[in-house]
Amino acid sequence: MVKCILIGVPGSGKGTQAEKISEYLRIPVVTMSALLKKQLSAESNLGREVAAKMREGILISDDIIWKILSQELALGQYAKGYILDGFPRTMAQADMIEAQGFLIDLALHLAVEDAVIVHRMEGRRVHPASGRVYHVGFAPPLKPGLDDKTGEALIQREDDRAEVVKKRLTVFHNQTEPVIEWVKSHANRKDMSCIRHYYKIDAAQNPQKVWDDIQEILKKF
Repeated sequence: MVKCILIGVPGSGKGTQAEKISEYLRIPVVTMSALLKKQLSAESNLGREVAAKMREGILISDDIIWKILSQELALGQYAKGYILDGFPRTMAQADMIEAQGFLIDLALHLAVEDAVIVHRMEGRRVHPASGRVYHVGFAPPLKPGLDDKTGEALIQREDDRAEVVKKRLTVFHNQTEPVIEWVKSHANRKDMSCIRHYYKIDAAQNPQKVWDDIQEILKKF
């Protein structure tokens, strides 16, 4: 059984690597965004509370986030482990992990400099109908600005624009950077720590090289 958390700035490749880890270890990925969407369709008091807050634009509290997550992880499909993508995101959530005696076997930190992230996200182009993704520098379409299969125009998503990416990075550094320091301080200790192992990976590398580095770590589990 392996319980893993992935930490990294938006655009660091957490989603891509989470799927690879899931296939390699045969354990599911858990994202808070997916769990919140699941609650929206749930006929329960908690689901109705979440739906009401989201309709009103109210931030979902850490207590509710923890309740949703703990209920989900109690299901049988997670008996052999799981990968948490996007949790803990705040120090309040990190404190809950410690207070509840929640043990994490492996914390993987996908580290990338902000300038690399801005360049990576700003150059991304998407074919809206299919979801196919290109990059003007790394993986350009055959014809500039056009989808390879349909010839239809590609778009730049609003949240991929440089000014938006920079704002998201600022939020991350203010909110989640302290969580990374907390993970590092709690990991690899001989006492009964809630984080057993922490590894920092250079996620500015080619995605395949990032995966190769992660695989070397996973061989230890």
